[in-house]
Amino acid sequence: MITKIVGVTFPNRNGSDRQEIIRRCRIGESISLIREPENEYDSNAVKVCRCNGDQLGYIKRDWAVKLAGMLDSGWQYTGKILDIQSAGGKSVVGVTIQF
Repeated sequence: MITKIVGVTFPNRNGSDRQEIIRRCRIGESISLIREPENEYDSNAVKVCRCNGDQLGYIKRDWAVKLAGMLDSGWQYTGKILDIQSAGGKSVVGVTIQF
């Protein structure tokens, strides 16, 4: 599956800046999909993290609904960063992943 990460402009719960984290990422870097059932906006939320645990954003809601049950039953999903899109300068606007 190839998809863009959503929520890349919001801060993480720990106060870290997703845009700053994304600027440190590299194409080909490994990522993990991790369930976040306590998410106040979506109980099916699946976050996208680097191997060091830094969160980049989330899987789109329609895919999260499909993945949530599998992740909850023990499946593990890993993938990689395929592309980092920017709008000139250092303004990162998106990340495309494959998992």
